[in-house]
Amino acid sequence: MQKNKLTLSLSKTKTVLFNNHNRPVTLNTNCNNVPLEQVNSNKYLGTTIDSNLAWKKQIASVEKKVAQGCNALFKLQPISDIKILRNVYFSLIHPHLQYAILTWGRVPAAYLTHLKVLHNRSIRCICKISRTAHVPMLDLYHSCKIFQINQIYEYELGKFMYKIVHNCFPSFISNCYSHINGRHNYPTRIATNNNLITTSSKKSLTRRSIQYTGPRLWNNIPNDIRNKSFLAFCPTYEKYLLDQVVL
Repeated sequence: MQKNKLTLSLSKTKTVLFNNHNRPVTLNTNCNNVPLEQVNSNKYLGTTIDSNLAWKKQIASVEKKVAQGCNALFKLQPISDIKILRNVYFSLIHPHLQYAILTWGRVPAAYLTHLKVLHNRSIRCICKISRTAHVPMLDLYHSCKIFQINQIYEYELGKFMYKIVHNCFPSFISNCYSHINGRHNYPTRIATNNNLITTSSKKSLTRRSIQYTGPRLWNNIPNDIRNKSFLAFCPTYEKYLLDQVVL
C-alpha cells in the first residue's frame, strides 16, 4: 500500500475470525504496530457479516427496512391505488430484499419467519386486504406479480448461474462449476442440454451453499429459457417463476 501511496484508516479497520464454534476465540492482529480491534460482526458494502456466517444481524437489518417500507405503504394505502402502492413497494422494500440475498437467502427457515411476516404484511397493504381477512397469500402474490422471498433468491441465483454458464465471471469462480458434457466424450440427453454437474452432501450447511443449490436450480430451468440472451432470459425467467406455486 505504501508503494501505491495508499493509506489505511486503522481506526475503522476491524478483524473478524470466522469459525463455527460458540466459544470466543481471540486473534491478535497488528498493522504498522497498531493493534486492530476484533469484532464478532462488521458491515461491508452494506452487508453485515458475522463470525459464524449465520446472517442474523443482516436479516435483522433487512427486517427493519422492510418494516419502514410497510409503514409507508400503510400511510399511502387510503389515498393510493394498487399500481402506485406496487411502485412504492419496488422502491422501498424490494431492493433491500434483493440486495446480497445470495449470501443470506438460504439460511434456516426459522431465521426468516419474521421477515416473511413483514413481507406478507406489505403485500396485504398493496392489495388493500386487512390483516384479519382470510385470503390465501399465494393468490395475493400472484395477483400483484410480486415474488415471495424464496422466489427472489431463485431469481437472483438463476441470473448468477446464467453468467456462470456463459463465462461472464473470472475463471476462478466459473471453475467451481463443471458441465456434464465435460465428463465424457459421447453425447447424452442430459449432457447436450448444457446441464451442470451436481454434488451431494449430507451436511445442511453445504446443502444451503450456492455451489450445491446453483447447479440443481439451473438444471431445472427449461431449455428454451436457458438458451435465450441475458436480456431475454431475465423477463422470461421472471414470468416462469411467477407462474410457479411456491409454498
